[in-house]
Amino acid sequence: MPQRRFARYGPTDGYPPGGACISAFVIVRKIDSYLMGKVTNPELWSNEFNLNKTKPKGWADKWRLPATYLKLGEHPEDAANRVMEEQLGLRNYELSLAQVQSHAGESAAFKGETHWDLCYIYVGLYPMVREELAPTKFFSELSFKKLDEVVAEELGSGHGAVLNGLKEAKGTIYSCHCSLGRASADPQ
Repeated sequence: MPQRRFARYGPTDGYPPGGACISAFVIVRKIDSYLMGKVTNPELWSNEFNLNKTKPKGWADKWRLPATYLKLGEHPEDAANRVMEEQLGLRNYELSLAQVQSHAGESAAFKGETHWDLCYIYVGLYPMVREELAPTKFFSELSFKKLDEVVAEELGSGHGAVLNGLKEAKGTIYSCHCSLGRASADPQ
């Protein structure tokens, strides 16, 4: 299997000295709560979704929103589809782009440098009335959490910035039915 290349850059690539990540997050709501999962196997996450490889054990038993880095050249919606299918094991769902967030702060990997995150936030619609979500090989536990119940120390990464963006939207993230254009690699 060829190694996945992700849209994740650092100082060795000549990009922002603190690195830059482009991610797709999927928000699955149940009334006033958001779906979060506890990371089962940090090494599996590192291999499949390119988590911070400098401290994978720091992800163990931490809550996170379903998300992934984009693969190089991948459309954000395709990455969100990977989240729904690979991380959550879902096949019957709809996705809608809800918002795009941009965050900058001190890099965890490169102390004293600024890291930049560009996050595409999708709403995943799933018929949960008929069946509940089950743990997957990526999540040992899936649970709907209210935003004010989750504290930064319980999160496995910078997902706190995304959660704060959702809090600022006052939990009104549903969908905006907007779309991103797709560039064609086939010149016609």
